[in-house]
Amino acid sequence: MANFSDEASTGFTYLLHQEMDIVADFSVITDKCIKDLLCIDACPSGAIHPTPDEPRFSEVTQLYIDAEQCSNCGSCYVTCEVNAIFGAGELPEEFAEFAEINAEFFRC
Repeated sequence: MANFSDEASTGFTYLLHQEMDIVADFSVITDKCIKDLLCIDACPSGAIHPTPDEPRFSEVTQLYIDAEQCSNCGSCYVTCEVNAIFGAGELPEEFAEFAEINAEFFRC
């Protein structure tokens, strides 16, 4: 699995942004999430929660992205095998509510 946090992958990440036309400043996880942890491992900014070590992990049915921590690097998009992650500006209409659902998780 690629490590997007090292310097060698910086060019690839930039090209990924261009190819995917990511316009949002942060990413959003939808209820398609299966909590396989691949996105947590790939996220260089530590924006995805709860991690397995955090108390709320067993209580939630999906993971969430902290918009304030997310660098929108695209690492989570690439690793999500169920396509549960979108840029906030790229959310399909049927998942629009998940931008607020992700934000609400971090207000608690």
